[in-house]
Amino acid sequence: MVERAFSVWGRRTTVVALALTCIGCSEKADEPAEVPIKEARYVVVEIDAMPGATPSFAPLEIGVSPWVVLEHNLRVLAPQSLEGLTYPSSDAEVGHIDAGGDKFTDEEILEIADRHRDAETGAKDAHFQVLFLDGNYAESTEQARARAIHIGGTRIIAVFGAASARDSEFERMSEQSALIHEFGHAFGLVDLGVPDVSGHSDRESPRHCDESECVMRAYATLPSEVYQFLQGGTVPILFGPKCLGDLSAHYGE
Repeated sequence: MVERAFSVWGRRTTVVALALTCIGCSEKADEPAEVPIKEARYVVVEIDAMPGATPSFAPLEIGVSPWVVLEHNLRVLAPQSLEGLTYPSSDAEVGHIDAGGDKFTDEEILEIADRHRDAETGAKDAHFQVLFLDGNYAESTEQARARAIHIGGTRIIAVFGAASARDSEFERMSEQSALIHEFGHAFGLVDLGVPDVSGHSDRESPRHCDESECVMRAYATLPSEVYQFLQGGTVPILFGPKCLGDLSAHYGE
């Protein structure tokens, strides 16, 4: 993907790691799912939530919803040929999950997603499903406090804890950061279908970026651009130049 007309976070960025924004990565297979992104006409994002875990779409103090950051970054992830992007913009558009429990395995997440999927999609639509679960990830103790995970080989993302429903603006933005990280995986970063053409895969954490200013690092971060956004600055792009370069080469843009 070519660099769009936006302000990409650069070397000047100060990255602040937050322990509570841990993200996880499922050990499922890495095969691409459904229609390839580069062939998709539309991206359709479906969001479903358990009672008490519905994400907040309320505006921040600066007057816009934090979900504008996700939208902005999804448009960066997608090819320029994409004709449209659809995702919920209010809690009224969020589906209701009737599952119980407080710990969720990969298999349980997949079952919940399959049972609740109801978005209308066409043959050339790339469908992504985000589940907001009122509990924790159960697959490993290392990822027990994961904020969000992407199930490899699918376009299914799970978010745990529903921080955006009740916490501070910074916590709501850290949740968005973790969600954007998982969408990066779902779109094929790093080397998950989108080849690593610049050798930036983290040797200690495969499938992640080794650039300090990229959201695809192994641990979610809040760059200074997020703080600037919360103070009325521009909407931040959270992907670093090398991940953007991988996308550009993959899409042939």
